[in-house]
Amino acid sequence: MIVLKPWGSYEVLSKGSNFDNKILKVNPGFNLSLQFHGSPTHPGHSEQWVCLTDIVVVKGLNLDNLTVKKYKTGEIVNIASGELHALCNPFKFPIEVEETRTSPVSESPEDREENIVRLYDQFHRDNLPDFPDQLKQKIQAVK
Repeated sequence: MIVLKPWGSYEVLSKGSNFDNKILKVNPGFNLSLQFHGSPTHPGHSEQWVCLTDIVVVKGLNLDNLTVKKYKTGEIVNIASGELHALCNPFKFPIEVEETRTSPVSESPEDREENIVRLYDQFHRDNLPDFPDQLKQKIQAVK
């Protein structure tokens, strides 16, 4: 089943009690929110992305040390629980990654969706601000 999102779509390939695996497709010019997973009441989950196309990723431990990097098709991006990250598409073509989310506890994929903590969101979900202009410029510069 394909799930439509404001930035594109995803399709779940497989799921279990502590993991799910899906394909994320991001439309040109769109970014997933700058986010992390986990809270004082939830351990969060880690993610691994296998690049099916070239992608751009924002990562960091906090807002002061964010890095923006281009990854090529076939490369792997690992994201630890609690690490800030955003999948970005500054290109003129759709991008794709195969994402595997792994939880340290048994939970459903829907629970993993619920532990997303967003800081910036291009679509202003939860009344959040868009990415700052300086960060948008860095994303555009690495393509």
